[in-house]
Amino acid sequence: MAVADAVRTGVFRDGEKCDSTTVVLTFKEDNLPECVFVGCFFSFKVHPYQRPLLRCCKCQRYGHIAAACQGTRRCGKCGGERGIHDCEAREFKCGSCGGDVAGSRECKMYKQARSVQQYREVNKGVPYAEALRRVGKGEAGGKRMGGPAHGYICNRGVRGGE
Repeated sequence: MAVADAVRTGVFRDGEKCDSTTVVLTFKEDNLPECVFVGCFFSFKVHPYQRPLLRCCKCQRYGHIAAACQGTRRCGKCGGERGIHDCEAREFKCGSCGGDVAGSRECKMYKQARSVQQYREVNKGVPYAEALRRVGKGEAGGKRMGGPAHGYICNRGVRGGE
């Protein structure tokens, strides 16, 4: 299976952007291979790539960033109406759903935002608000359209294809 593009992702360490050990691959075919071979001795398992969700650091909600936020400032630690730097709470609380873990992947709002993002990746050009409406109404049963598949690999490869 042919690779159309390869991009190494970046991470921030001590305020500076560095290369990570993850590479996002775009394949020419629709389906992802189980693994890719690099050189003669290394194989890497391929995982479907999902972009990180946008989460506003002002209101703690998903789908936008602080520069475009019209919401009320919420603490990312306790969900209160203050900035995280002014928080003295000892318990975490999600600012989006009120659950007990801030920014958790178990949060119902996180799961909804992930569904919206998946819908938008299949249905290119659909605005976030429209995708949110369709996902909320259960209309998000769209099928993957033809085109390149995206996957990622990490440096936890296996020698010799074992």
